[in-house]
Order: sequence, then C-alpha cells, then structure tokens
Amino acid sequence: MTEPQVWVLICVFAAAMFGMVGIVTTSFNRTLTAAIRGVEDRIGGVRAEINGFRETMNARFETMDVKFGAMEANFSSKFEALDRDIAALSRHVFGTDPH
Repeated sequence: MTEPQVWVLICVFAAAMFGMVGIVTTSFNRTLTAAIRGVEDRIGGVRAEINGFRETMNARFETMDVKFGAMEANFSSKFEALDRDIAALSRHVFGTDPH
C-alpha cells in the first residue's frame, strides 16, 4: 500500500464510481421526470374528457328541465281539475252538496 501506483488506481476507481453514480442518478431523474410528464398529460386528457362529458350532461339536463317544466304546468292544471272533481263528488256522496 505504499506504492504510488496503488493509490492512483484507488483514486481512479473511486472517481469512476462517483462518475457512474452521477450518470445513473441523472439518467434516472430524467426518466422519472419524463414518466411523470406522461402521466400528467394523460390526466389532462381525462380532465378534458370529463369536462366535455359535464358540458354534454348539463345541456341534456337543461333540455329535460325545459320538457319537465312544460309537463309540470300541464299536470298541475290536470291535478287541479281532478281535485275539484273529487271535492264535488265527496260533497255529493257525503251530503254536503247544496244541489
């Protein structure tokens, strides 16, 4: 261990190991960053699809609200007429009808 060539070889080996660790770390970091960007892009695509679906569903719900609003007005008048007829029949059956 007193020969200078041994110390030179040890230093060269240590430098090579530190260099390889640096290269592997940098490569892993770049690969991981690219993978994360890919996942973020896919998530962005899914968000865009969900927003499109949300807009479609809102449009459909608005259409149904308009249809049910018209139907509700029609049913309301029918139920009022039915209520009036049932009230007249019950007054007639139970003897409270003035006619």
